[in-house]
Amino acid sequence: MKRRKTAAGLLAASLLVGAAPMVTNAAPVRIVSTSITEQSSSGYRVNVTFSADAGVSRVMMPTWTEANGQDDIVWHQASVSGNTASFYVPVSAHKGESGAYITHIYVYDRQGQFALKGENVTVPASTSASSSLSIGDVSITELSASGYRVTAKINAPSGVSKVLMPTWTNANGQDDLVWHQASVSGDTATFYVPSSAHKGESGAYTTHIYLYDKAGKLAPLKGVNVTVPSAVVTPPTPSSSLSIGDVSVTELSASGYRVTAKINAPSGVSKVLMPTWTNANGQDDLVWHQASVSGDTATFYVPSSAHKGESGAYTTHIYLYDKAGKLAPLKGVNVTVPSGANPGGNSGNNNGSGTGVLSMAIPYVTELSSNGFRVTIQFNAPAGYKKVSTAVWTAANGQDDLVWHNMTVSGNTATCYVPVSEHKNEHGSYIVNAYVFETDTKYVLQGMTVPVP
Repeated sequence: MKRRKTAAGLLAASLLVGAAPMVTNAAPVRIVSTSITEQSSSGYRVNVTFSADAGVSRVMMPTWTEANGQDDIVWHQASVSGNTASFYVPVSAHKGESGAYITHIYVYDRQGQFALKGENVTVPASTSASSSLSIGDVSITELSASGYRVTAKINAPSGVSKVLMPTWTNANGQDDLVWHQASVSGDTATFYVPSSAHKGESGAYTTHIYLYDKAGKLAPLKGVNVTVPSAVVTPPTPSSSLSIGDVSVTELSASGYRVTAKINAPSGVSKVLMPTWTNANGQDDLVWHQASVSGDTATFYVPSSAHKGESGAYTTHIYLYDKAGKLAPLKGVNVTVPSGANPGGNSGNNNGSGTGVLSMAIPYVTELSSNGFRVTIQFNAPAGYKKVSTAVWTAANGQDDLVWHNMTVSGNTATCYVPVSEHKNEHGSYIVNAYVFETDTKYVLQGMTVPVP
């Protein structure tokens, strides 16, 4: 394979040649040979043979595409066996791009010495794989006044990333549009569409099917039209039915508000979600908050900081799921959040700004890839701080993968890297809440969601 000389490769080589030698009793670590195998539109495997008399510590293979600089750089750690190491570089970890790739190979021995070599690889554009990404037969079953099940046969040679089934009723446009995520098993995707998620309406429904593969490609769209019959049975009594009772809003201020709902779930509560957005600019700031449940009460404090700090009209819907997988009839509230300054205080709902109060800017994300992402915040703590932490979990299955990541602080900036490996290797929506604690009870927080590919 013809290798190109790159600026990055020449710079790395010059740094290695010019480095001061370490005093050691063992021979320097040395790369003997490298090779590229399994090269296709899906990625390629990098193999290296090395000599390390002091023993090998680790082998890293940072990789990026030549397009757009190093915007997609990922530091892959290779598997080591004896005096060889190997790693398969999937294009899905690099925005699914084809073309010129650069992989550097760092072999570190146990005395801290390392050897470096680079490889240039051309990844061909996908041909047959992309054209065969498709949705096959679609069927409707379990049709009743309660809803219906959509099942689709799928073909995704590069692997399935996710299958979405946005659904709405024909009445009143798409005012009840919900993007449902289907379950995938082998070559089949399925989701039960409950009419309770669509205002309990009967009549004409439309469901579209979006199939995304792991290379980020979207299959040709398919859709179905379904007629949901009207209910003819007598509704069960409130005492024995899955339902949401009285809903109240308290603690209303420029910082946000608390939503509290009475709930009834004879089969037990699985989870209560409170998706919230502002009326400005559609649902561009939609966040699916998970409420805390205690007995027959569910509650969540909606911080305006999680919704771009906006004031004005907010909408919160309440989704109650029981342990049998059923969804209660939907309820919602409209809230007007006043504008105004929000100084730090003795509450986790404070996000004040200014030089004299405990405050924090909205977090920002870098190094986003299928392996994880970095969260960075800037904060002001005039009286000092006890700790800076970030609570992270995925939107799937509640907070079953909640991890508190400690942030590294330098001046008024704190940062931490969130690897998906610490969150069951799940992809999709991650929920991030960053906290600056002045004391155990006085803190500020900012929240956001991060889409991990």
